[in-house]
Amino acid sequence: MSVLVLAYVLMFTPLLGVNTVRVEGSDQVSAARIREKAAVEQGTPLLRVDTAAVQGRVTTLTQLAGAEVTRSWPSTIVVSVTERVPVAAVEVSQGFRLVDRHGVAYRTVDDKSAELPVVLSNDVAVNDQRLEAVAKVLAELPTQLRKRVSTASADSAHTVRFTLGDDTEVIWGDAARSERKARVLAALLTREGTVYDVSSPELPTVR
Repeated sequence: MSVLVLAYVLMFTPLLGVNTVRVEGSDQVSAARIREKAAVEQGTPLLRVDTAAVQGRVTTLTQLAGAEVTRSWPSTIVVSVTERVPVAAVEVSQGFRLVDRHGVAYRTVDDKSAELPVVLSNDVAVNDQRLEAVAKVLAELPTQLRKRVSTASADSAHTVRFTLGDDTEVIWGDAARSERKARVLAALLTREGTVYDVSSPELPTVR
């Protein structure tokens, strides 16, 4: 009988119900907005909270790359979020669309950080493979090199190129072997030139 009583208390009474939804990892998105999306009703028995459903609702916020929802006894739901981090920006009529490492254009801002490269394209789309390729390349560049990139573009997922702050052009190719390409480029940049092609790092060229 005691087991049945305990099960009843856990599943059907507010004795061990939710009284707090704690949000962790949020910076750009307010905790209040995340709680609103989580939509966990106060007093709901902790065991009856569908954590997968809560996670699904929270991750509809486009500024979030992911979320994990857990129970913390006796009365707390913990929502741990991972926010998207911009690696580039696309200029649009309203300002700039921030783009994360996966090529997701997730937020429009009036102005961008000076360190964010601008992706050059008149017809770039949110799910465009070219945007995804550019973002992946930029995300994998060494930090010091990425900070020097001013613009980036791609005619296809295999033809990423970018310019450095001094208008030097770098032909990168696809996102494969990025670490090796970066090492080759670092060596090539010691030589005079305006275009550095490391798309085939075994046969790089400078012109």
